[in-house]
Amino acid sequence: MADNYVEFSEVIPQLTDEEQAWLAGQLQTVALIDGQEYAVDQQPVNLAEATWRGPRFLSQATHFDDCDDGPGFQFRFCPNEAGSPWGRHLWLFSDEYGDLDQVAELVQQFLRRFRPSQSWAMCYAATCSKPRVGEFGGGAVIITAKRIVWHDAQAIAEREQSGVASNQHKTAGFSARELATVLAALRYWQAALNAPSSQIAATYPHFDGGLPPLSAAEIDELCDDTLSSLGLRCKR
Repeated sequence: MADNYVEFSEVIPQLTDEEQAWLAGQLQTVALIDGQEYAVDQQPVNLAEATWRGPRFLSQATHFDDCDDGPGFQFRFCPNEAGSPWGRHLWLFSDEYGDLDQVAELVQQFLRRFRPSQSWAMCYAATCSKPRVGEFGGGAVIITAKRIVWHDAQAIAEREQSGVASNQHKTAGFSARELATVLAALRYWQAALNAPSSQIAATYPHFDGGLPPLSAAEIDELCDDTLSSLGLRCKR
């Protein structure tokens, strides 16, 4: 038998008094009874009558189930300590398994309320207690007030592998035909370098503003280096 883990560790930094108070309130476990919200750690509540129980920040999010034990991740409010680049901050982490969707929900609500022009990112690791193939990975999530974007390591690897396979005949992003044409164009340009710099700038506007083109010797070197990367030699 093997155990799977989702682990992460990230902070929401530089909290103001208002931001910390709001986050503390949202992380508090509440129960909904007859449409009324009750904090279960502050007053007697008959939980048997509750229609929903969980952290406050999920109480209005219909796509989350009950979370009887509070948030699906660990957290800690940390003071502003000397030398810390984060100031007073909320530490969000997981020792074994953390609910990534819940973290994303909390952070997005926070950004919408307090920092709508900012973004927040977190990397996570997906591991296994046994060396099972396909059970290791991870990824990252980037959050703004309007969007939550996920990047999965396995999906990235598969996409890159597919790209390498389809472009195996390309060098530096060029196919064989493209490379041959680029080299021919360089040689054509090399022959045109005898023209005055003003004429070059007029004919090729991207050299305007005093940007000097490569010299004939530099073009020789560029062509040689490009062909050498293919194991070929340049004929002049």
